[in-house]
Amino acid sequence: KDTDPSDIQADIALLPALAEGVDARVKTFSVGLDPTHEQTAAEWFESLGYRTLTGDVKYVKGYWGGTRAEADPRLGASFCQGLTDLAPTQDYDFANWLPVPNVLDELASTYPDAKFLLFESEPGRWLDNVYIKAQEAALRGAKCGCGGDVEDRVDSAKCRLGESVHFCDVYPCVYERTFTTS
Repeated sequence: KDTDPSDIQADIALLPALAEGVDARVKTFSVGLDPTHEQTAAEWFESLGYRTLTGDVKYVKGYWGGTRAEADPRLGASFCQGLTDLAPTQDYDFANWLPVPNVLDELASTYPDAKFLLFESEPGRWLDNVYIKAQEAALRGAKCGCGGDVEDRVDSAKCRLGESVHFCDVYPCVYERTFTTS
């Protein structure tokens, strides 16, 4: 399903209430590469009342409590297009996972007062977690018909990254640009 940017903006415009004991939102980025730690961090910041973005997913309060995940591929799409447009990060208090580590320098100069976190993990566990996330990315791409190499996906009109970003293609592209070598 294609994501309509106006839907994203409408949902983000409402600031969630801060949790008890939290008196301010501080722009925060996590630059770690362990998807499990990054997921946990995003959920924790969301529970504090922060607007969070993890990769191409934003977290918002669910209708009956808890959290629900929705798509926001804007930052990842700009990274895949080589643009590194940081405008989508203005809509969030906390952002992490890919492509945040790839645009660390740009984030630091755009938000000089921001806080940056790094969660470390044991190398073997990290490899397992990244492998699982890579398989999820491949399945997402295959489910949408966007499987294959980055070049194959970009050549397909259905999967092209452009003004109408095909949601399933953003994460596989970001993943491959981050972890593959030339």
